Amino acid sequence: MPDWIRGRFIGMLATLQNTIMGTAMFLGGVLLEAFSPRMLGLAGGVLLTVMGAGFAAVYFLSRHRFHNVADCEDDDAAAQTEATL
Repeated sequence: MPDWIRGRFIGMLATLQNTIMGTAMFLGGVLLEAFSPRMLGLAGGVLLTVMGAGFAAVYFLSRHRFHNVADCEDDDAAAQTEATL
């Protein structure tokens, strides 16, 4: 990352992090009025587990697709190198 933008980038990340944390704490407080802490914790754990499994599935499925594209690019580069020799 270029030095001239590093400070802005880190500042934006900190702003985003604090905004999300504040919003999550507010929503957690509101939800605690309707649900028990144990049920809310269970729902959060299930949500994070499902999201993690979804991200892992997308990663492994897209990794295979991008891996094949990289192989094609390597084959093209090798063919060009052989053609120049």
